[in-house]
This record gives sequence, structure tokens and C-alpha cells, in this order.
Amino acid sequence: MATETDKLEILAIQAAWLEAELAQDMRALRDHMCADITLWPEDGPPVEGIEPALETIRATYPIRGISVFDESIQAGAVHAWKTARFLTRIDMDGETVSFQGRHLWILRRVDGSWKIAGISWNIED
Repeated sequence: MATETDKLEILAIQAAWLEAELAQDMRALRDHMCADITLWPEDGPPVEGIEPALETIRATYPIRGISVFDESIQAGAVHAWKTARFLTRIDMDGETVSFQGRHLWILRRVDGSWKIAGISWNIED
């Protein structure tokens, strides 16, 4: 069961992640990842390792905003998982395009702090 401290730490990671993703600050994103992170995109094979993960996450179009809501966080002694819904707005060829979906984060406790070990997401129609 996730303690209140676990939940607050994971929500702080989420806030820092969103800020870094908006700024396309790859160094800050890297700081929140386990060395062996795996991404499971909905439309492709798993992506393993920090550098390939950063290339996958790097935005093709400028991100104008990201909202995350309906978070659910659970944790054990070593692993935690967070699910949430998101709404992302990007600038695509001068037009703002919005899409929404759900994501799953798997986190692992590393040296007493939570790090992201895996991310999966899907875009809703």
C-alpha cells in the first residue's frame, strides 16, 4: 500500500516530469528514469534504455500544454505504479491539436527515492 509520503513523492515526480517535458529538458527527464527504463508505446515495440527512451519522448511538435488528472497511485516496498488520464496540446503546423489518453508508470525505489522504470500509454479516439 502506498504511504502518503510515497504518493506525495510520486506526484512531485509527475509535476517535475511535466515541466521538463513541456520544456523538452531531456536532462531533467533523465534524472527521473531508472537506467533500464522501458517504454511500451501503444503503436510499437518496447523501447529499452535511457537514450532510446529520450528519443521516443522527444516531441516532434512543440508541446503547448499537458494536463494530468484522475491519478491512482499504489506502492509496495520496491515498486509503485501510477495510472492517470492526460490531455496534451501540441502546435502542429500552426494549428493547436489536442489529444487525450491514459498512461501507466511503473516506478522502482532506487537509493531511497522513486525512479520511473517503465511507461506505457494509449491515445483515446
